[in-house]
Amino acid sequence: MSKYNFYYDESEHSRKINHKTITANNYYDNFIAVVVGWRAEYETDLFSRYTAFEEKYKYRQSKGELKSTTIRQSQLEHGFASLNNDNVNLLEDFLALFDERTLIYYASISKIEYLIRQIFEDYKNSFLVDMDALKY
Repeated sequence: MSKYNFYYDESEHSRKINHKTITANNYYDNFIAVVVGWRAEYETDLFSRYTAFEEKYKYRQSKGELKSTTIRQSQLEHGFASLNNDNVNLLEDFLALFDERTLIYYASISKIEYLIRQIFEDYKNSFLVDMDALKY
């Protein structure tokens, strides 16, 4: 049986969700969660390719790593058509790291829906009340 290694990360998420958070100019209800995995035997090759990628774009790092600010929001004002050649090269090089040996799972998750599901987690449906319907 093969051993697999998986890693998880998510896009910007709110540590607190309150009135101030949801009325902020940069608030988005959704965030993206990603899990990437591969067979353990491929990890050395993948890590060496990723290390070469990080080294190539070292000048774009913030606090020693590539962050979501590597491509600024203003550089995506008109979607991918707004990207300059340097940003296109960065994205192409990043996506080239993934091949048929890489397993990828991603999901778009609503922050508010997540909170509502937690609040209603212990409530059960009854003859008089459909708690599942109340969630929405």
